[in-house]
This record gives sequence, C-alpha cells and structure tokens, in this order.
Amino acid sequence: MKSCWKDIRVNSTIGSDFKEIITPFVGGFSIPDELTILAFSSGTLKKITANGKINTNWGSVQFDGEATPKADNTGLDATLSGENVGR
Repeated sequence: MKSCWKDIRVNSTIGSDFKEIITPFVGGFSIPDELTILAFSSGTLKKITANGKINTNWGSVQFDGEATPKADNTGLDATLSGENVGR
C-alpha cells in the first residue's frame, strides 16, 4: 500500500492556549500570541512538499520547501521570506 496526497489545504489559527502549552519546550525562543497558518501540501511518506504563509501580529512569513522523513531524523529544505517581521 502506498500512502500519498495531493493539494491538501490546511487553514488554522493557533491562540494563546497553544502558546502556554509549547512555551516550556522552546526555551528562550519567543512565540507570538496568535498564529494563522495557511498551508498547502502534497507528497508521500518518503517526501513531503509544502508551501504557504504564517501570519502573526509580529509580521508574516511565506514558506516553500520539502521534508524527507528518515528513521531517526527528518531532512528539511525550505525557503522562507518575511514581511514586517519583528517585535
């Protein structure tokens, strides 16, 4: 059996509750209070492609890349560009 997908769209908003949950795991890295994520993905379990945009009150980041899951690790090759990013 081969698992694959094409043109999946994910539209999600992550609020302050998520920030409270994840803060202990990110050390000194600051996280905005809310994130809105719009992502599109295609791929297989061996190669995942994704592109989209993450909007926050700190600015926006566009991304385009691919991930290659491996047994103990995941390879990631991505291009990021930001607009009005800052605190």
